[in-house]
Amino acid sequence: MTTAQDIALWTSIAWTAVADANDGLIGWHKQSVPYVGCGTTLQTVDVWIALALASSSSGPSAPPPPAWIPAAVLPTPPLGRRRRRRGRPWAAYIHGGAWRDPRITAASLAPTAHALLRRAATSAFPLGGLASVNYRLSPHPHRLGLLGGGGAPWALVGHSCGATLAWQSVMDAGARWGLHGGEAAELQQPDAVVGLNGVYDLAGFVARPPASHAGLRRVYAEFATGAFGPDEAVWRAACPATAEGMWVDEWRADGAEGKRAVLAQSREDTLVPYEQLEGLREVLGRKAPWLDLRVVEARGDHDEMWERGTMADILMPVLEDLV
Repeated sequence: MTTAQDIALWTSIAWTAVADANDGLIGWHKQSVPYVGCGTTLQTVDVWIALALASSSSGPSAPPPPAWIPAAVLPTPPLGRRRRRRGRPWAAYIHGGAWRDPRITAASLAPTAHALLRRAATSAFPLGGLASVNYRLSPHPHRLGLLGGGGAPWALVGHSCGATLAWQSVMDAGARWGLHGGEAAELQQPDAVVGLNGVYDLAGFVARPPASHAGLRRVYAEFATGAFGPDEAVWRAACPATAEGMWVDEWRADGAEGKRAVLAQSREDTLVPYEQLEGLREVLGRKAPWLDLRVVEARGDHDEMWERGTMADILMPVLEDLV
């Protein structure tokens, strides 16, 4: 539900132009929009919209009014079973940082957002927009309730521990997002979940780290304890590769067809071993044979994909397939 406070917070931030050195205006950006009243700098969201989406509200070169809200992010009634969502696709991004690094923020999506906006402005790539959320750090967030918008198709994307959070959001999604009853039933879950250099089995890593990353065992134990407490049973229940039950079926329960998952991992990653991807791939293959599961070989060290904006190369085909 969109409240008067939500609208006031949204309107408090103006749209600013996103320009490319070669192609000029390519989109619009709202930076650090608060999503709770009297919140902190870690309770904000950045939103980028493609030029074509904004032009319908304000003309091709004028910024949308601050109060303008893309229809795709407004709540809509549940779709019912076997319905395909329509419209320009969106991506919602959860950054990494081991649940504790304040230097990695929603702004880390900016290079990727620029690349996707530029592609949308100069080709037929049908992008709607992107949202990148800041969140409070350890202990891990129990609610990222602003995600899951209106009737357009959307992908939930996470990097590192953000990939953990992305998968957690479809594990008993109503309870995890703090929704109950009718609210949970109306939640529009993502059409795709994309994990990028993700952490999916904390307990397994701490107990049996691969030789290539064994020196990080203490670091993993420290941030796992900071995020989830000292009980390793809690770590296992919170991580998608070790959580019990057929939790993937909860993701399918909203009735929208064509759910897909993309797991991207670099073998050059010095912080997260490739075994994390392999463990989740095995679990998804066993628990969700109906799922369209794709594995993508990424390149570079752990943070390079967002530092250089090369996440765009992974996200572009995912978003195109949602149309």
